Amino acid sequence: GDVAAFVELMNSRAAQLGLDNTAYANPHGLDNAGQYTSARDLVVLARAVMEHPELAALAAQERAVLVDGSGKISKWESTNELLGMFNGAIGVKTGWTRRSGDVLVAAAERDGRRLYAVVLGSEDANADAAALLERGFAELGAADRRLVPPMEDRQQAQAPPAPLPADALARLAHVRESWKREAAPWA
Repeated sequence: GDVAAFVELMNSRAAQLGLDNTAYANPHGLDNAGQYTSARDLVVLARAVMEHPELAALAAQERAVLVDGSGKISKWESTNELLGMFNGAIGVKTGWTRRSGDVLVAAAERDGRRLYAVVLGSEDANADAAALLERGFAELGAADRRLVPPMEDRQQAQAPPAPLPADALARLAHVRESWKREAAPWA
C-alpha cells in the first residue's frame, strides 16, 4: 500500500470508533491541511488502544533500547514525564506541533479505576495532566462515571477490541525481543 491508502484506513477506523471530530491527512500526526481532532476523540482513541495489552505495554514504557534488523541500537526515552513519577501512570502519548502546542493524552489507574486526561496547547502538559488526573481521582469517589460511547449502536461499544493484524503482532514481538537483547544503559 501507499500513504494515501493507509490514511484512508485510518479515517475508516476513526469512523468505526465514533471519532466524529477527527480527520486524518497523514499517518504521522504532524500539522497538515484538513487534519484535526478533539480532546474527546483522543480519549476514545486512547481507550481503544489501551484495550490491546501489547499496545498498552508500549504506551507504559518509560524508556527502551531498540535494535533494528541490521543490529543498529537506538535508545528511546518517553517524553511522558508522568510515567514513573505520577502514582498509577500507565501511558499514553505525548505530542507537539506548531498548531497544537504541547499535547498529552495521559492515563492512570488507582484502586481499579482508570482515568484519562487530555491536554492540548499547554505550556506544561505533564503538570496539567497530573492536575487533571489528581482532581479526577479525588472527586470521583465511588460513582461509576464512564465515558458514554457516542455510537447509536451500544452493542458495538460493548464488543471486544478488534484483533491486531498478525503482522503488527509480529513487529511488536520483534521489538520486545530487541529490548531483551540489549541491557538498558540506565539500569
